[in-house]
Amino acid sequence: MRESVHAHILKWMLDLDELASARAKTLNQQEDAWRNAVWGISFQKLSANMTDGEVETLVKACPSAQHLECLVSYLEARTQATGVAPFTLMAQEAEAVGKSLEDWVSGNPELIDK
Repeated sequence: MRESVHAHILKWMLDLDELASARAKTLNQQEDAWRNAVWGISFQKLSANMTDGEVETLVKACPSAQHLECLVSYLEARTQATGVAPFTLMAQEAEAVGKSLEDWVSGNPELIDK
């Protein structure tokens, strides 16, 4: 019984490998870079309390795995400073400047690794 419950739960969990693969293919980029980004400890900690939809939106807002890694670092710091949930914070900041999440991420100089 326990194994079947576990299998059922896993069936409904977000497949990060598939998400990384799909994003890499969409952008014609390396899958390994995306997999490393979504399986990195920082992303795992940040996304632990997000819904699957929020995680997908966060990943799909990034034009590269490097942007995702920078966004995660940015959101970690801003979340600690403000106490606002990461996805809510990202949405609020994009809305404040009148941009979509994708445009906010790709056009935000703070999200490019220096």
